[in-house]
Amino acid sequence: MAEPLKSPGFFDEGDKQSQFRTLFVQYYRPLTVFANDYVGDLDMARDIVQSVFVKLWESREHLHIRRSVKSYLYQCVKNVCYNHIHARQHIKTTEFKPGMVVVEDDVLDKMIAVETKERIYEAIEGLPEKCRVIFKLSRISQLKHAEIAEKLNLTEKTIENQIAIALKKLADYRISLLWLIFLLLL
Repeated sequence: MAEPLKSPGFFDEGDKQSQFRTLFVQYYRPLTVFANDYVGDLDMARDIVQSVFVKLWESREHLHIRRSVKSYLYQCVKNVCYNHIHARQHIKTTEFKPGMVVVEDDVLDKMIAVETKERIYEAIEGLPEKCRVIFKLSRISQLKHAEIAEKLNLTEKTIENQIAIALKKLADYRISLLWLIFLLLL
């Protein structure tokens, strides 16, 4: 959803550091996942996102955003990722500058994928502890029910029940994910 900007600069009048901190907390993790999808290196993705936020802060007084802050940040991160990829391939490219926009069709797809991953991660982390641990061992670590039961000193039936509970709770999030995707496509 687009965030309206009320002042001539990037931030509203008032506590700019607090507003910046709020943006950083809200977007750092999803932007890092987004950048990692491009560069395939989590440390580099973190560096890229941090550099975008540094440039954002440095240009806060004269930066004008015509669309949503979220779209702007994703576009900036994508541009820096491309710069990094091109530099790694020893191809000269235009340096990223605040306000620079490169339009690509796959940005929306990647934004949706990142938002979906974030929602799924939040849903998994929201499971009760025992259920979450068993679900992660089953679905992420890909252990068999017998291996999980042995590792956690539980019965296979308990493992099956906990996975069923996790899947039921996660299914409740599907509708909100579908709405999220629908809203992003508007």
